[in-house]
Amino acid sequence: MAIDDITATRQGDPFGRYNFKLSVDDRDVAAFKQCTGLDTSTAASEYREGSDSSLTQDAVPGLTTFSSISLKDGITNSAALSAWRQQIMNGDITRQDVTLTLQDSSGQAKRSWTLKNCWPTNLSGPSFDAASATTAIDELELAHQGIEAAQ
Repeated sequence: MAIDDITATRQGDPFGRYNFKLSVDDRDVAAFKQCTGLDTSTAASEYREGSDSSLTQDAVPGLTTFSSISLKDGITNSAALSAWRQQIMNGDITRQDVTLTLQDSSGQAKRSWTLKNCWPTNLSGPSFDAASATTAIDELELAHQGIEAAQ
């Protein structure tokens, strides 16, 4: 079953809650229930020009940092993420742009973000509990060098 098939069938389907679709190289590779870390921060540095006669400092933009993206409760039918993570563990730091798309309850794209120069820092496999009715939990963490919002 393709990711589109899983995310498109929403009514009465437990997979219908996977609202964050992850695409690598324009190919949908996974869908997740939770996403955190879509934030940026720019440090404010204080600066005062030497010839400035005032006794105040200006705040000027410093370095911009990006939080790692954490995607949880995921499903995939592709080995692409595991293979990418294996490359990283083997010392081959392959960075790729990825697209994260927020979908509404009917599967329509509502907003998307392109994450620049990503690489997976963590990929946790599922934990199963036969006594529980919960879905298997996966976590993917992505380091990146920038976010571009679209839509």
